This record gives sequence, structure tokens and C-alpha cells, in this order.
Amino acid sequence: MKYLRTAAIWAACLLGSACSIKEARELCPCRLDILLEECLPLTREVTLSAWSDGRVFTQALTVADYPEVYSRWVPKGKLRLTALSGVREEACQEGEWILPRGSACDSIWTCTAEVDCRGETSSVIIMLKQQFATVHLSINDLAPDEEYPYRLILRSQVDGLSLPDCQPHEGEWSRTILQNREGRYVFRIPRQQDGSLKLDMLLEGRKADSFPVGEHILKSGYDWTADRLADIYIGMDYGGAETHIRIEPWENGNVYESII
Repeated sequence: MKYLRTAAIWAACLLGSACSIKEARELCPCRLDILLEECLPLTREVTLSAWSDGRVFTQALTVADYPEVYSRWVPKGKLRLTALSGVREEACQEGEWILPRGSACDSIWTCTAEVDCRGETSSVIIMLKQQFATVHLSINDLAPDEEYPYRLILRSQVDGLSLPDCQPHEGEWSRTILQNREGRYVFRIPRQQDGSLKLDMLLEGRKADSFPVGEHILKSGYDWTADRLADIYIGMDYGGAETHIRIEPWENGNVYESII
């Protein structure tokens, strides 16, 4: 009996959001069904936002709570739906996600879709797109316990994402990258638009060299437009004169290597 009462309450709520038979159907809302099952291998939480003339709704969800579908009523019309995952709240501003200078790049996943909600029901599958690449930088001839004397600063002309279209946002972003315990550098960079990414090498506080890492990545055949951005492996000699680039796809695919 308890379960029947619960079902009746939910049915009443749903009917209350829809239209009665006597109301004009064009004024009724549309039930939007959002399928999240493709998100779970990549993330546990996602924030959904919908725009029409302005923002229609924003809702943070735990993906596992909606194994089949997340549904809600929306005004009839065409909507732009955006899904964001991995975004730190302090980095979000109205209409954009901006990386503060000096901060690490987040593991950002996004999806944007145009949804036709002019009928009584509509549905969309959230397919997340990777907005970051992981870079593995190693210094040749550097012993595992040896500290590299150069300070490395990464500089990018992309500092986040424009919303709701989830395109790279133009702006200056930089951060110091640090060696890990194995003497290597592992860091994330936001999706790039061109080869402007730079790696500055500072010695005793002065710039000793600037390494055009973005150009070298492009020469290796890297695809910044892919939905899944491949890991980037860079081997650089002690003084930065010779560079070895290796691109490993996110899933099955060819491995690209070149020496520059």
C-alpha cells in the first residue's frame, strides 16, 4: 500500500506539470528525457544547463542516481543543452569557464546539443567530449633523483571554455609545472586552437629559452578537434635542443612519433 501511495503521488506531480485536456496544447510544456548512461564510465557527476532566450534551468546530478533517464518539463521551443563535468565552481563565470592563472587545468568533460522541444516529448543522449589533454614530459639524461635546474612555465592562449557552445575561450593562462617523484612532469592542458602553446625555461629567475611545444605537437599530427584527446609524450634533451614527440590515442588507434 505504501508503494501504491508513492506511485500515486509521483503520478499527480507529473500530471500537475503537464496540461489538462481542455488547455491549448501549444501552451503545454514539453517533457525532456535526458539519457546519462554514456557518462558513467567517465564521470560520476554532471551539471546540466539549458538555454533558450535565456537560461531555462541548471541542475547538478549524480549520474548513478539516474541509470535510465533524467526527465523534466521545459517550455516548448528549441533549446541548447549543455552538460559539464569536472568544473570547479570558482572557475565558472556567467557564460564562460575560466582557468585562473597559476592553477592546474581541470579534467573537463562537456556535451552540447540542440534539442527540439516543440512537441510534447523530446529526448537527448549525453555524449561527453574531452576538453583537456594529458602531457607527459621527460628530460633526457636526467637521473631519476636529480632535480632539473630549469624552472618550467607553460603559457597558453586558451584559458577555458565559452558557454554554452563549449568552444575554447581565448585568453592568457600560465602555470609552473613541477617534477614528480620519478623526475618527470605530468600535467593537463586545455583543448587548444593552434600551435601557440609555449614552454618557457627559466634559470635563476631569468628566461633561458622558450620551447614552442604547441608547434611541435601540431607537427606530430595531433588532432585538437577530436572528441577524445590523445595523451602527449614529450622527451626533451637537457638543454631543449632536440625534442621527441609521441602521441598515444585515448582508445585503440595509431601511435604517432617524430623527432624534431
